[in-house]
Amino acid sequence: MIRRPLDPVAALAQMRDLCNRAEHCSGEIRKKLINKGISRGDAERIIERLQDERLIDDARFARMFARDKVEYAGWGKFKIQMALRVKQVSDADIREALDEIDNDVYIKRLHDLLTRKIASMADAATYEGRAKIFRYAVSRGFEPAIVSRLLHTFS
Repeated sequence: MIRRPLDPVAALAQMRDLCNRAEHCSGEIRKKLINKGISRGDAERIIERLQDERLIDDARFARMFARDKVEYAGWGKFKIQMALRVKQVSDADIREALDEIDNDVYIKRLHDLLTRKIASMADAATYEGRAKIFRYAVSRGFEPAIVSRLLHTFS
């Protein structure tokens, strides 16, 4: 079955509905519109309209995304930064969002992550075990210097 592309008016209505249900960035909406067969020019006009209506705000999206990923998913700043870049959020909005992350919450999430990982390993006290824990935390997007400093507090 071949699907006809949506007309821009119907696409705008669908994107309004989508944005009213959840926070989205312009990159996500652009991708959805293009996948629905909307031309790039029409997609940009729809995005501008949604921004004018304050349904899309990339800075707001980046702040909420960063906060949620730290608090609920246990991600570090590097992983958040890469995910926002994939979503085509501007570097300025990414920097602002990362700067707004509460440092105490961030360190607590890393501490909790390290505590759980250490508890799950039999060889956590060995050099190899510490290296595994370090690599695990860095793979979750936490900065190596912070991981190393916090890992040294565990005996």
